[in-house]
Amino acid sequence: MKTMIRFKNYMLTALSLIVITVGCNEWDEHNKPSHEALNETLFQAIKKTPELSQFSEYLVATGYDQVLASSRSFTVWAPDNQALATVSADITGDAEKLKLFIGNHISYQEYFTESANPSVRIKMINGKNLTWYGNRLESAGVVSANEYVRNGVLHVINEPVIPRQNSWELLLASSAGPKQLAYLQSLTYQDFVDSLATQTGVDPNTGKPIYEPGTGIVTRNRFLEEAIDISNEDSLHTFIILDDNTFNTEFTRLKPYFTTKTGNQDSTARLASWHLAKDLVVRGVFTPDALPDTLVSKFGVKVPMDKSAILETHLTSNGIVYVMKAMNFRLKDKFPPIIVQGELPDGFSRTDKNVNIHYRYRDWASGGADLRVWNHGIAQFNVRYKIDRLYSMSYKVYWRTVNDFVDTTYTNATANPPYAHLDAFQQKLVIDLKSIYVSGAPAPQKDFNYVKVNALKANPANNRLKYLGDYKLDNYRSLYLFVVAGTATSPNTLNPIEIDYIKLVPIF
Repeated sequence: MKTMIRFKNYMLTALSLIVITVGCNEWDEHNKPSHEALNETLFQAIKKTPELSQFSEYLVATGYDQVLASSRSFTVWAPDNQALATVSADITGDAEKLKLFIGNHISYQEYFTESANPSVRIKMINGKNLTWYGNRLESAGVVSANEYVRNGVLHVINEPVIPRQNSWELLLASSAGPKQLAYLQSLTYQDFVDSLATQTGVDPNTGKPIYEPGTGIVTRNRFLEEAIDISNEDSLHTFIILDDNTFNTEFTRLKPYFTTKTGNQDSTARLASWHLAKDLVVRGVFTPDALPDTLVSKFGVKVPMDKSAILETHLTSNGIVYVMKAMNFRLKDKFPPIIVQGELPDGFSRTDKNVNIHYRYRDWASGGADLRVWNHGIAQFNVRYKIDRLYSMSYKVYWRTVNDFVDTTYTNATANPPYAHLDAFQQKLVIDLKSIYVSGAPAPQKDFNYVKVNALKANPANNRLKYLGDYKLDNYRSLYLFVVAGTATSPNTLNPIEIDYIKLVPIF
């Protein structure tokens, strides 16, 4: 009986394998391209297809017929004659536009309908990126698909795919926000790149190369380099253009916080304009149906999006552009609190006390670490911090200092006489232009006076953020902060400094 069962199982397995093998062979035969197709190039396949006769003519006119006759692999989404009849003469009658248009239907590599899962972003031969959904390219539906020939794949589609401008190109051509455009164009400059220049000789005196005048010059733009490059076809973003009234309103609100010491209005205007423009672009595409009421810029600033304020919406080749008649940034979002981490000093009043300076990893510390200066024996030893480009406004000033290293039960037996650690110490914060401890330097602008730092073990509340006072900065500039130790010089006095962080909160 067992032998019979094993024989039946064997026969069932064998029959299953036969069915699978036959089925696979039939499926392979169904999908296998003919020998004739494998001998054809994409251009030959297109040229012999009657409904693609107009596309074939455009391939010849643009020189892409030679490209599609090469040995490289391509995918072509060819609009049929009926689809191409809808293309405007503005495109078909302009050689440059026609080439850009035809190149918008050709990509390197092979993409079948199953390549989209559920979609794939594909770079076309003209540099633009399009989305392939398997049954459509962008909005163009597939009439026939997956015709496989010697050097690639052919799909026939029922709509032309018109190349879109990228967001930068749209801005340059737009009349919606001339003030914003003028400012962004003012950030354009010329740069010299020696690797792109034509060398004509070598200077016999300096040994440096001599270049042909006018060569190696590249046009750059600071907004594209330092904010987000909205000309990059490989990026996806949401870009906001403000009409002139809105741009002026937001600019006017920001301008007082960029007052310069020299009173240079041009400099103030440039700073305020940059602070406005840098937050008008956001990574990712947010279409109207999925647009939240708040976006977040690359710089962490909340960008309010009121749908009722949208004047125009434009899809671009690398994102979406909104033209808006209102923005209403909140000042507290534009000017968030400034945190200065204790473990990131700019310098010290003495360079011979490295052994007394400790960068400590602590679970409770902001950023995971703090700074402690211990047993240095110097009156008013100080740690210097620098804040670059601080806004001209008033601030509430706080610090967090945690006295977790003072132990009244410990005695230094090697000292003469022995001494016990203090369970509290004093330090203060001073703000000025350069250094209050350099000969000839100006007097401090703000001295917050000494503050007692109690031991943490005495009261857990001693590690909380402490308000020191207010500080007004009249001019937009860099600022120095000093955490200053006590005045004692006795070798028996530890005179420590401890700082987790300093916090400046703007007052509006």
